[in-house]
Amino acid sequence: MNAGIGTYASVRNVAADKLVLIPNGISDEVAAAVFFKAMTAQYLVQKTYKVKAGDVVLVHAAAGGVGQILAGWAKALGAFVVGTVGSHAQFAAAKEAGCDAVVDYSQPNWVEEVIKATGGKKANVVYDSVAKTTFLGSLDCTAPFVTVALFGSASGPAPEIQPEIKKGCLFLTRPSVFPNNATAALLKENAQAVFDAIAKGHVKV
Repeated sequence: MNAGIGTYASVRNVAADKLVLIPNGISDEVAAAVFFKAMTAQYLVQKTYKVKAGDVVLVHAAAGGVGQILAGWAKALGAFVVGTVGSHAQFAAAKEAGCDAVVDYSQPNWVEEVIKATGGKKANVVYDSVAKTTFLGSLDCTAPFVTVALFGSASGPAPEIQPEIKKGCLFLTRPSVFPNNATAALLKENAQAVFDAIAKGHVKV
């Protein structure tokens, strides 16, 4: 995790506190394919907002690498998951990942479609990695006193907002994988949570 230059070398030296041991039963190929993306999903569903059964969870870019893992993990925890995608062609991937409903955020009425998909409920947490295109709508999809986690900016930086904006008493955070794994102990603890989730089938490769 954040081991510096040389990741694509065949052989290299890395400080031990930047590494985790891959457990038996998880191949090098699976670990390489999923680890960093799953570590991102892990801090989002377990640390930024602890997803629980019955929650309504909105995952933007649900057909993407992190989005598929995030949607599937939240669903495995018992949440009702709405995924958004950038085009109708991505609906199938988002549904296969575990989304209960999928909405195209490129459409002007996407916020209304999200709320319609939940039966009128707003989300307990919104995981937004798209930013510019979705951020203000994310605020409108979020129930009072809960969390909007802006963890990426695929469409460009989120628009600036004033603290006085009236959006219903929300908590807004800009988390990152690196502070959540800033020590060797945290890295090992969170990696174990990822490997456990893979073993349980909560994270699919």
